[in-house]
Amino acid sequence: MLTLFSNRVYKNTLPAVEVFAVVEEIVNFNSAKYHLVNRITHSERTGQRFLAEGQSPHMYAKGTFGYNDYFANSVIIAAKAAIDSHKEVHQLNLQSLKSRIAAKDKKLKQLNRYLQGKQAMLESCIRISKVSKQARPRKKDLRLKTYRGCREKHSTYLLFSRYV
Repeated sequence: MLTLFSNRVYKNTLPAVEVFAVVEEIVNFNSAKYHLVNRITHSERTGQRFLAEGQSPHMYAKGTFGYNDYFANSVIIAAKAAIDSHKEVHQLNLQSLKSRIAAKDKKLKQLNRYLQGKQAMLESCIRISKVSKQARPRKKDLRLKTYRGCREKHSTYLLFSRYV
């Protein structure tokens, strides 16, 4: 909608009676919109119709709130817009939550791989300490598993001196 000529109206220039009438209409409009949003969402969730048989939302708004055709249509349009907006925000929240879950899963796999590497290093250290107490340990039993980074595995040999 395009406005070509407009004069701004300030509340302090209007009589108090008109200001209170406008505020009251805005409050009534918003409460009617809130009521319709609640009724429509409740009927969508439960499957129960809030309208009587053969009754249109327009007639429901006119009968319940006592509005004329213009305000009844405006309330219905505003309520449907609020519901559509809520559904779109809900979809965005679901996408955001799915991406956060995927990121947490990736981090969990990374930490699990890191922990397995540390566990392998610990087990090889325990094995080496047990084998080194033998009289003649084999060289391959003295191999220490090291774990650097995510996919690299380096094998090193520790040479233990009996006289140290």
